[in-house]
Amino acid sequence: MGTRSLRLIGEASDSGLQQVDIEGWLLTLEITDSSPTRCRYCCCPQGREGSFESWLRTDPVSLLSGWEHAQIERLLGEAGAGQMPG
Repeated sequence: MGTRSLRLIGEASDSGLQQVDIEGWLLTLEITDSSPTRCRYCCCPQGREGSFESWLRTDPVSLLSGWEHAQIERLLGEAGAGQMPG
């Protein structure tokens, strides 16, 4: 197991959607209270795509362990802090 780099793409939308790049994987995450609640869209480095409508009732965010979820929250916080002017 390793640690993947997470990079925010732009700013979160008013509806709480945040695009991120995790080593070539492009994700659109739904963020509530600084925590990812759903993955709305995903595109892997090879170009395969998935969306909230195609998960067949199992959203990938719900498959994360507690530790993985906490790490994504931490990385979102760090990436957001790094993009703040100052």
